[in-house]
Amino acid sequence: MAKYQMVTIEKWYTACGGEHPKQAGPECDVEASMYQTFGEIKAINPNTTIIMYFNSMMDFTMYNMAAKVDELEAAGTRILLRDANDDMVILCNDGNYYCDVKFYDWSKEAARNLWTQHVINATKIGHVQGIFADHATQMLVSPDPDSGALPQICNGKAPLRKCYSFTNEFADAFNAGHSWLVNHTQDMLAAIGGPVVDGPYSSYNEDVCNFNTFRQHVQEKNANAHGPYVMEASKGGCTPDDSCIASYLLAAVEFTYLGCLADEPTLPSYANLSKPLGPPLGDAELVDNVWTRTFRHGAVARWYPAPIDKGTMQWPGDPTPPIPPGPRPPLPPQKVQKECGKLLVDTTIAYDDVGVSNAADSQGCCNLCSQTATCVQWAWHGDVGPPFACHLHGSNSTVGKVGARKNCFSGVMQK
Repeated sequence: MAKYQMVTIEKWYTACGGEHPKQAGPECDVEASMYQTFGEIKAINPNTTIIMYFNSMMDFTMYNMAAKVDELEAAGTRILLRDANDDMVILCNDGNYYCDVKFYDWSKEAARNLWTQHVINATKIGHVQGIFADHATQMLVSPDPDSGALPQICNGKAPLRKCYSFTNEFADAFNAGHSWLVNHTQDMLAAIGGPVVDGPYSSYNEDVCNFNTFRQHVQEKNANAHGPYVMEASKGGCTPDDSCIASYLLAAVEFTYLGCLADEPTLPSYANLSKPLGPPLGDAELVDNVWTRTFRHGAVARWYPAPIDKGTMQWPGDPTPPIPPGPRPPLPPQKVQKECGKLLVDTTIAYDDVGVSNAADSQGCCNLCSQTATCVQWAWHGDVGPPFACHLHGSNSTVGKVGARKNCFSGVMQK
């Protein structure tokens, strides 16, 4: 883990925390296990950015913080969420792994103070620099704002999904408190160089293989962010060929990561992701209509704009890869003279080859056949090239199924 620049640990990191369907209690103290592991990572690589998973909606009881919540509730300070009927909100988490989850009430200052203090403690004693504030965008909202329906919070996976309703006034206070909490945490952690994942400056599922879109989103984030942000480049990233890797590396900034959302053993292995890289020696530059960025250990990422719209990676010690082929221009309409026979469109000829050459078009291929005594049928392969191949066939050849080979044109000579 210490070889990565950024490390996060999830809530069910320990065997105790992973118990279900009922959550384990605060005695699990998953934070303590996280802090110990984070310390070991920092001892090996002090430059690692440490992110702690800390849900911004759900009071997972395997956290030590759940004990603080229980203490406040027992003392009469209500910081857990109740609905419009004053019923305690108890829902399943997203995948129904736990179905006894309570939620924080962010309209209460005491709840916001407790969560914020827990983050501060993690930075002071747990080597934590950032927080994965899961569900930071979840709000109390009306399922149909125009119907006059009350705002709701829903969670869990069918058939165990359930919803609770709230007054509009309460929903406004709750949502405002939740937004304040995440933004305040982001600003607070930015001061120590750490991000809030799933925070106001973060984004997910970016199209990493589309350099133009990805670079534009990175630039927008750079312009609008007030502190470190995390950008997950995962769309298209689970099959990272060199073109996708080049697109990512040309646009990536600090805390941008190439993500593949898959579990072992289905997670594939990509040898190129283990090749030497190092930090970039500068931003990507557009020179002679090619985007280029070089990295410390000699790797070079290149992107060739439209009409090619593909990238290449030159790894340390390897030769410069060739320019990727661009899209083939559409073929002009094909016409032949009467002696070439009826023009068979999208059709090839098989067997009894008596010659192969190049021809610019169908008529050129027919001309070659006319000049070859043993040629009675011809096939011009507009589907491959340029240069385009012209196959000459003898009397034992057969005409393929009409329409079976796109952009291949053929004919039977009238001679």
